[in-house]
Amino acid sequence: MKITGYSTTLYEFPVSRRTGDANSPSGKIRGSGSLLELYTDEGLTGIAFGGAGAAPQIRSMVEGILMGEDPRQVTGLWKRMVDRAFKGGHDGIVNDAISVLDVAMWDLK
Repeated sequence: MKITGYSTTLYEFPVSRRTGDANSPSGKIRGSGSLLELYTDEGLTGIAFGGAGAAPQIRSMVEGILMGEDPRQVTGLWKRMVDRAFKGGHDGIVNDAISVLDVAMWDLK
């Protein structure tokens, strides 16, 4: 089995109450996220949900590391993604992208 492609779908949804934090003290009335579909040459699709801001990093990881690889080799592929991304620490949108791709590959395994 080989990874042949992917798609990300961004979505927004209303939240039941205004939520905020230090970065958004007035609060937000809408949430957002993304759906990742990871396609294989065998017609199977791995699916995972993640943050809306991770789409550029997902594209970078799929096109730079995962395309043509066997998604059942999750641990080795996860290590390659982490080694590429985390010279500066483990946080932020890159971590979200790796998490979403990891879940989609486990879905295929």
